[in-house]
Amino acid sequence: MTLKKLSAAEFKTHCLSVMDEVSSTRQPVLITKRGRPAAKLVPPDDAADDFTGPLECVVRIVSDIESPIEPPESWEALRWSCWTLTHWYGPSPSQSGSHEPR
Repeated sequence: MTLKKLSAAEFKTHCLSVMDEVSSTRQPVLITKRGRPAAKLVPPDDAADDFTGPLECVVRIVSDIESPIEPPESWEALRWSCWTLTHWYGPSPSQSGSHEPR
């Protein structure tokens, strides 16, 4: 099997049709610049649609992964407690170097 070669200019002109050809024939195409290989267009793996494939049996999703952990009602309380700590102790130790109250 010889690899089909296209110059970058040809690829740019016929990009969509070349992509369709690679997808249907499953044959890669070598794209060259000034006669030297610059890129290779290859068909996608069949398993590319299943993003969880490598994680199967390793990770188990047990609940809604998009909802916030804390309910929205507690956000204000959390924000207030962070403000209180900052007001009392000042910037974090990495910024000020001290945990002493002001």
